[in-house]
Amino acid sequence: MVLLALNFIGAACASTIVRRAEVASSGVIGLQPADNSMPGSDNGSSVILNKVDTCQRRSDDECEKGSSSESEAKRIAVYTYVTGAYEEIRDFSVPCVPSGVDAFFILDDATRKSTSNEKLEVWRKRGWWILTMMPTMEGTSEVPLARYAAKSLKFSPPSWLLNGTWDWLVEFDGDISLNMAGLRPLVDTHSDKALVLLKWYWKECQPWDCFMWECDDMLQNRKEYVETSYQRIVKWKEQMQKLHDDPKHPFVPADYYELSVMFRNVAHARAGEVEDTFRKVLHQCRTIQRDQFLMPFFLWNSSLQQDVAAIPIATLYSDLHFCRVDTRRVRNLLADRDVHASSDVNVTEWRDFEADKFDAWPDELFREIDLEPPRSTDQRD
Repeated sequence: MVLLALNFIGAACASTIVRRAEVASSGVIGLQPADNSMPGSDNGSSVILNKVDTCQRRSDDECEKGSSSESEAKRIAVYTYVTGAYEEIRDFSVPCVPSGVDAFFILDDATRKSTSNEKLEVWRKRGWWILTMMPTMEGTSEVPLARYAAKSLKFSPPSWLLNGTWDWLVEFDGDISLNMAGLRPLVDTHSDKALVLLKWYWKECQPWDCFMWECDDMLQNRKEYVETSYQRIVKWKEQMQKLHDDPKHPFVPADYYELSVMFRNVAHARAGEVEDTFRKVLHQCRTIQRDQFLMPFFLWNSSLQQDVAAIPIATLYSDLHFCRVDTRRVRNLLADRDVHASSDVNVTEWRDFEADKFDAWPDELFREIDLEPPRSTDQRD
C-alpha cells in the first residue's frame, strides 16, 4: 500500500513544445503549445500473412512467489481495462504479476457491477489491483461513450501511472494475455526509446501502403467497424494523402502500428512529448473510431518517430507468449449507443485542446470510486 501511495504523487510534465506540419492544399497546420498542467510494398493484395494466436483455454499454472527487492532497475506498471461491457471479464489466461511489476485492472462502474466477485478474485490472486472508475466524459455522434471511455484509458490513463516511481508503463487491450515475466528483458533492449509499439502484421507492405490498405479495407469491406465515423475517416484519408504528396514536407510514416499493446518509457527524456501526442490522438478519437489510423501522423507531426521502436509480433510471441482471448461480446459498440454530443475537428482546421477538459485527469474523464488490492503472496495459496 505504501508503494502505491507513492505512485499517486504527480510529477511535473515536460516543457511545452510547438509542432507544426505543412499541408499541400491549405498551407500550415499550426499546433499551438498544449497546456501542460495535466499531470501526469504490395499493390493492394488482400492476402493475410499473419493471424493472432488465440490463447488456449486451460487450467492456469500457479503464479510463482517473487522474492526480488524493490531496488531492481526498471520498475514496471501494467494496466488493462474493460468498459461498457465490451469484453467479458475472464477468469482464465489471466497473467501472473511478477516481482518488480505492479498491475492494475481498470473497470468502469457498469462493468464492475455486472461482474462476479469470483472472476475478479482470480485477478487479485494473480497479483492485480482492481480499480473501478466512473466515466464522466461524454460520447459523440461518431464515437459512443463506452468506446471513448476505453480510448481515454488507453491514451490518457490516471496521472499517477504516468508520474509515479515506475520507469515503464505497459498497456494492453482487455482481450490480450501475455507472460509479464518477460517484460523486463524486453524493455531493457529498448531503453533508448520513448515508446515501443507493435508493428502492424496483417500484410507485408510499406508503412504508408499499410495505412492506405487498411483504410480502404475498412471503408469498402468492413464498414461495420467504422459505420458511425465513416465520413470522418474518408476525410482523414484524403488529408493524409495531401500531406503525403506535399513536395515540401511529405508525410512518410516510419511504421504502421497495431495498437493492442503499447510500452511507454515514462523515464525517457521525451516522455512528456509522448504524453502530449497521446492526448492529441485521444482528442481525434472523439470523431474517428480507429486509433491506428491516427497514431502515425501524430508521431510524425511531433518529430517522435526516431524515438519509437516498432517490434514484430514474432517478438511478442517468443518473449511474452502474446495471445488473444475470445472475450468480445459486441463488435464496434453500435448497440445501445450513448450519444450526447458531436464535434467538428479536422486536420486542416486544427483546434487546440480545451485545456479545462484535460488538465484534471482523472476528475474530468473518470472518477475513481473503488480500489481493491491484490491478494498477498500468502493469500494466493
